[in-house]
Amino acid sequence: MAVKLPRIQYLAFFCFIVVPSLTGYMAWEAQNIGVTMLLIEGAPEGVVFIADPHLKETNIDRVRRVIDEINALDPSLVLIGGDFANGRESDFAIHAVWSGIDAPVYAVLGNHDYCAGINGIGGLQKMTSVAGAEITACGYDVGTLREETTDTEFADRLVATLERNGVRVLRNEYVELTYRRAGRHDRRR
Repeated sequence: MAVKLPRIQYLAFFCFIVVPSLTGYMAWEAQNIGVTMLLIEGAPEGVVFIADPHLKETNIDRVRRVIDEINALDPSLVLIGGDFANGRESDFAIHAVWSGIDAPVYAVLGNHDYCAGINGIGGLQKMTSVAGAEITACGYDVGTLREETTDTEFADRLVATLERNGVRVLRNEYVELTYRRAGRHDRRR
């Protein structure tokens, strides 16, 4: 007898992919939206994960298409893995786009959301900083990853905007969710 495994939906949306080159680093924007389904025994169904949207005026239409794709998957929960920002924008109004997701949304911030590591910091410097970071659940502290460009006030303003638009941002915290597969009509935030 075959065991039916719940599906976890992983929406791969990486706007910027960084690869080493001979002259430093280069980046390019992904042009396609890819969906990968993961089957994990005992895992809840209907979870969608995206990362690195790097939202800006020139990719807002693509992000809207990603949100349409997310909603078409009829998720119970959406997780966003940081890097909402793309530089030091001062008008966060563009982030209202996240209110279009028809499911509860939880997120963490990425380095770009703190304006850290956006000026071509070297891989060796990052690895050295990570090696000195405390990442256990009891003593979590990544303060060693801060650099002169780290801007927590920028991150605070971004978080306020995201939360006004339905994205619950977790910062040095976690939440326990009671999970049940709900119909679209009763699961909006």
